[in-house]
Amino acid sequence: MNATAIASRALTTLVRMGTTYTLTRQAVSVQAATPWKKDSAVDTTQTLTGALIDYEDAQRDGVFIRHDDRLYIVAASGLSIAPQAGDRLSDGSDDLEIISVKEIRAKATAVAYQLQARQ
Repeated sequence: MNATAIASRALTTLVRMGTTYTLTRQAVSVQAATPWKKDSAVDTTQTLTGALIDYEDAQRDGVFIRHDDRLYIVAASGLSIAPQAGDRLSDGSDDLEIISVKEIRAKATAVAYQLQARQ
């Protein structure tokens, strides 16, 4: 099975088992002329397809993985921007900050992303 087929199968599985989330990335569009003025920012949003896997209690050490951290697996197929730390993830009821991103690959093709998110 080639990498494209693996990515397609991962997307199909996540669509069938998962749900959709909203990824928001805030970028500074205009730098303020003086330090005491606020920069202008623009939000870029994108819909992700994935599933909340969550951490097991034994994995939560309180330092790297806190008690309220969540683990999401999202499909890489069809994304215009890859998730990165600092982005916001909305799962409908909660607005979470992405703390870390791990890319899951099949050869050179990104198949899915593992996202650690925190309130």
